[in-house]
Amino acid sequence: EELLRHEDIIETLEKEGSSIAVVCLSGVQYYTGQLFDMAEITTVAQKQGCLVGWDLAHAVGNVEICLDKWGADFACWCTYKYLNGGPGCIAGAYVNSKHNTRHSDPGAHQLLGWWSNKEESRLEMRENCDIADGVDGFRLCNPPVVLVALVEASLQIFEEAGMPRLLEKQRLLTGYLELLMQEYFCKEERPNREPLAKIITSHKPEERGCQLSLCFSSPLQGIHDELSRRGIVCDVRKPNVMRIAPAPLYNSFQDVYKFITILKDLFESLDQVSANFLDCRPLHEILDPASISTLKRKAFINPSLDCDVVPQQSILTALPTHGLDVETPLRGG
Repeated sequence: EELLRHEDIIETLEKEGSSIAVVCLSGVQYYTGQLFDMAEITTVAQKQGCLVGWDLAHAVGNVEICLDKWGADFACWCTYKYLNGGPGCIAGAYVNSKHNTRHSDPGAHQLLGWWSNKEESRLEMRENCDIADGVDGFRLCNPPVVLVALVEASLQIFEEAGMPRLLEKQRLLTGYLELLMQEYFCKEERPNREPLAKIITSHKPEERGCQLSLCFSSPLQGIHDELSRRGIVCDVRKPNVMRIAPAPLYNSFQDVYKFITILKDLFESLDQVSANFLDCRPLHEILDPASISTLKRKAFINPSLDCDVVPQQSILTALPTHGLDVETPLRGG
């Protein structure tokens, strides 16, 4: 079971909440793409006396966020993902205004910088930091102007487009991707063969954002390398997930269709390679069970796959480990 069940989270908070000081969860889980019900989790946890903070790295710019409305205590996020700031860009933070973030104890454990000081007294060089109210008190220094400009330009586009429209397109775009994946790659079309792919992200639009996390029955790194070579930008997360996330701000339905077409062509190519170099007899008639097991392990082949379908290159890579000449013919008798 790849996803966390919402009812399990709520049950745990209701049972153990009195012994928990801080609940800190991801709004969208980075590996599976699961979107949590942040509103209800916040409410239930706070009823148990917990502070609630949200890691919004994969949520901001991707799903609806209403921190004030939910009453969240604090949150943080990056801007280089869906907000288009680029690698190394500035981060963001939120502290609910109900909290008094100022303290009189100069030895209190809070990381301070000169921008933590109130702007009006920042250059007075007082003995103790005159901490700014709210989240401003957690700033350390002036942010790089160029990076701020990148985020500001992106946010202007977000404001012009409007989150309701982006969320509407997002659900259609990712839904279209899911539909085509299910149609072409997630069906059991041949006996004793796994589907080519499996989607581990929730099928419910309200439980995900842009991202679909995919597992493949073929070696993952090879698929990713081939997609990259063909111009598809996606990424791999160990142990066995590839993340695909069409962003509604700049990706189109045509982009999704092109991805599916390229992926289908890739698998057809792999199948053709396999077909060209398979023995006419089943592999178990050529090698003993122990050799087959070692062959699969050395060739990075899923042990649950049909052992009679093995790509030629993987076979050639693994054969020397059995003391077999790579020129040994695999066709006929």
